[in-house]
Amino acid sequence: MIDLRKMTDIELVKFNDLCIDELSEVFSLSMPEDEAQKKAEEEQYSLLPEGVNTTDHFLFTITQDGINIGSIWFAKLEKKQKNIAFIFYVGIDENLRGKGFGTTAMKMIEIEIKKIGLKTIRLHVLKDNLSAIKMYNKLSYTIYTDYEKYDIDDPGNIMEREL
Repeated sequence: MIDLRKMTDIELVKFNDLCIDELSEVFSLSMPEDEAQKKAEEEQYSLLPEGVNTTDHFLFTITQDGINIGSIWFAKLEKKQKNIAFIFYVGIDENLRGKGFGTTAMKMIEIEIKKIGLKTIRLHVLKDNLSAIKMYNKLSYTIYTDYEKYDIDDPGNIMEREL
């Protein structure tokens, strides 16, 4: 059985390292690796200054029968005078991908998002992450381009879903 539970402080340490590594890879597409690493660290820690207790940020551990199989993180943000949920991270253990756990976790996080009164979800996905894009399309997410920093050369897309 798949479940979501609030991430612990101990789990956050490993989670931050994972996010920094992945963000650094994305930044290194457009800058030297050492700069990318530094920028990733700064961004990660600035987004979660109070760790798991950062206001309007919601961090969950995804479990299967009590075993940690992934993580998901979203924040309540105001964009163009509209409150939205922005999913910063969704990750499933590499050995378990393609088995429906990501889809199930996304459906479960939508319930959490509805609980806090939000109706719009956005996320960023790399254009070459075809399996994730396929999952998001299946869940009725569409590409969103109406934002201030839209960049055709961005290695990813913003995707959106209305609940």
